[in-house]
Amino acid sequence: MAIDSSNSEARFHALVLYTVFSFSDYLFIFIKTFSSTSIFNQTSH
Repeated sequence: MAIDSSNSEARFHALVLYTVFSFSDYLFIFIKTFSSTSIFNQTSH
């Protein structure tokens, strides 16, 4: 049982890390797109 619980715990930590990294990548892309859009709007006007 200890091996199963540690395995599921490691799987849970891996899932959390994967979610955090995916969210940070999505947030970085969103900030990059938003900043380029605002810069493009400033230069066009």
